[in-house]
Amino acid sequence: MDLDTFLKFLHVATAAAWLGGTLAGGVFGLWIWRRGTVEDMAGVLRQTAFLAATIFGPATLAVLALGICMTWLNYGFTEAWIDFALAALAVHILVGYGVVMPRFKVLEATLADEGLAESDRHLFGWLMRMGMAHNVLLFAVVLDMVAKPQWSDWGMIGGIVVIVALAFALLATPILFSPSR
Repeated sequence: MDLDTFLKFLHVATAAAWLGGTLAGGVFGLWIWRRGTVEDMAGVLRQTAFLAATIFGPATLAVLALGICMTWLNYGFTEAWIDFALAALAVHILVGYGVVMPRFKVLEATLADEGLAESDRHLFGWLMRMGMAHNVLLFAVVLDMVAKPQWSDWGMIGGIVVIVALAFALLATPILFSPSR
């Protein structure tokens, strides 16, 4: 096995673990938001914090580092599909750490201080929906990696951007997704 194949395997395996974990966690979190108790939500928050520290965060960095290594060795940074992937990852990191993480920390602090209350369900649901929007973004990157569109494939690139934008807009809208309690 040559270095490129080994790096590609690690890149794909790490991305699969990251995406599979976030998708499973997001679906479970949305189900708990809609049907679970406050104690269930607290459990999901604890589990999510653990997974973020042990899997999601390190996997994000590993996918990025492996992708940069492969790009540097094989492609260069002028390919449209590479630029799209880097831009999508930048959005993922900026929104994740700049918008989602501070709200997550608020719920985490509330949980540690006084425990969650039914009034925290709205913020919990927003966090779970934003997590699913991030999953759409990550799946768009997977499509980008497989299809490898060029700059002339503006229809595909534009379509992916529109789908991701709609996912964030729809999943962030509480009117469309509300708990059934």
